[in-house]
Amino acid sequence: MGHAPTVSAMRMMCIAVFALTFSAWSQTTNIEQRLRNVEQALSFVVARLEKRVNDLLWIRELEEIAGVDKVRFTGPSLPP
Repeated sequence: MGHAPTVSAMRMMCIAVFALTFSAWSQTTNIEQRLRNVEQALSFVVARLEKRVNDLLWIRELEEIAGVDKVRFTGPSLPP
């Protein structure tokens, strides 16, 4: 005679399968979130690089007819 699985054993198997499935889903979600974060960080790097290239092209275009300085403001403007 074979041993029939008990109800509690079947429940434990169901819980184990659920836990493994949830763990795999959680890892997939984590990987997707990390990928979104990397894509966002990369888009910021690309934007900064584009800005620098545009600035250099602008300076090169004007260097024969004008002196070009880049000025950065680090705080709010002074009151009049």
